[in-house]
Amino acid sequence: MDAGEFLPYADVPVWCISAQAYARQDEQMLYDTCDDPKQQHDLAGDGTEADRRLQDALVSTFADVDAPGWKFNRLGLERV
Repeated sequence: MDAGEFLPYADVPVWCISAQAYARQDEQMLYDTCDDPKQQHDLAGDGTEADRRLQDALVSTFADVDAPGWKFNRLGLERV
């Protein structure tokens, strides 16, 4: 457990607690919920434009909130 300034928009320190998740997916998943509402066709890592666009958006969002490096590493993303 760690306390720190992990969220740049928070005025007080916040806790970061490592805990076992009830269900854990180690691999990335990406679904087009409009065309595939039952989430049967995983698009993650298939190199489609949607895959690239959403990974870029995630990296950009992580950078905007100054996410710690381990967040990028856990998802296999390159930090900008």
